[in-house]
Amino acid sequence: MNEAQIREIVPGAAGFIEWFGCWPQFHDSEVVRCDLQRAGESAIHVHTFNMTSEVDDRGRYVLDKHALVRFFLTDIESLELYDFNAQNALFGLRVEHSGTHFKMSFDPSYGLSGTITAKQLRLEWARSKPHEEIGRAHV
Repeated sequence: MNEAQIREIVPGAAGFIEWFGCWPQFHDSEVVRCDLQRAGESAIHVHTFNMTSEVDDRGRYVLDKHALVRFFLTDIESLELYDFNAQNALFGLRVEHSGTHFKMSFDPSYGLSGTITAKQLRLEWARSKPHEEIGRAHV
């Protein structure tokens, strides 16, 4: 799906896109938490950020617009997830919509990979950097 489709179809996405400036590719983002439910709503928590072209005094790219994005999936139809561990860095995250369901695909750099297909998808987000404890975040 392109940014305009995501903005229109996924509840909660428009506000995130407006604040972030675009729909990110989620490159180098990290899946920090998965809350899977047999029925009802499950959630995938992803820490993402914007990589600027600026370099700090250590030679690293400056990161800004840190956010914890929570993808809520209702009525999961299929799930194939592999290698969830202490770090789950993404090469990218894709969202597709077929008209009857949503499919999220996690392309790994290290750790979690796979797909989740569900009837509904919405997101919530907060400006946030990851906390020392895995799965926690703070502003």
